[in-house]
Amino acid sequence: RDRTAMILRSRIALVSWALVALVTGCAAGPLEEARSLPDAPRPTMMPELTHPDGEVTLEQTTGSLTPRGFGNVGHLPVQVTSIAAEQPIVSRLVFAGAAYEAAYGSPSSPEHSKWIGGNFEVYARAVWATRNGLAFGGGLGVTFPTAQFSRGSSVNDLSQAAIALRPWDYTFFTQGIFAVRPFIDIRYILGPMIFQVRETMDSTFDVENGGNFDLDIASTFYVAVRPRKDLAVGVEMGELYRLFTETTLVDSERTDFTISPSVRLILPRLQPAFSAMTNVGSTYYGSANRIWAVKTTLTALW
Repeated sequence: RDRTAMILRSRIALVSWALVALVTGCAAGPLEEARSLPDAPRPTMMPELTHPDGEVTLEQTTGSLTPRGFGNVGHLPVQVTSIAAEQPIVSRLVFAGAAYEAAYGSPSSPEHSKWIGGNFEVYARAVWATRNGLAFGGGLGVTFPTAQFSRGSSVNDLSQAAIALRPWDYTFFTQGIFAVRPFIDIRYILGPMIFQVRETMDSTFDVENGGNFDLDIASTFYVAVRPRKDLAVGVEMGELYRLFTETTLVDSERTDFTISPSVRLILPRLQPAFSAMTNVGSTYYGSANRIWAVKTTLTALW
């Protein structure tokens, strides 16, 4: 209970900071002409908030789980493939997007690896930004229950392992749920430094089990430096906090946190990125002590 209260206070502080930033930016001047806004490197966990062009991102996360209780099995590989597209609808102010994820592996055994498809998400967002680098906005995503595997099947472990690799995207691999995901975005550019945050409040409804309701907070953070116009080096962090859930959890099991150093190459129409990742503390997949992963990301602009 104390941990939950602390998490809520930290989220209130984040929203308060965002409002202060917005008021400060408004005092600095009106919204700039869209094409005069600065560009910024893309995190791998979030979109670039004010990009002028449509984009599609393909990301391959290849991870290894260090399991508990499997004798001499050792490290077990799991892969998650993510594809997302986003298109400006109103200049660099309003955007629409969609995303889908799938996973491959067998986390409880090195044999019998299988593919599973996840859920499908669509969203819309709006952003307010100025030429000095401040951007603030938010939006709403809806996740549809398109995953076809059963919770009682042998591949359910794979969905849990996929969530452990990408806890901020857990709704993609939670079978039989409909999710409504309001979120806020904040970004600030200070010289070569970039700071970006997304805070998502995930309300999930179990459409197969009496409409059970869960409330979770997914947070993503990005801090980077841009030593050259075509290069950005940074670190990304993802957190899932299960605030209200039908599953009985102790406080230490409510938080899933990952940290990921990343390098992004910024070219005119292709922007590849490479990052490594591990967990801090417990993992969503309870049978694993540790996860290690590498992410290869390619964003194409049009």
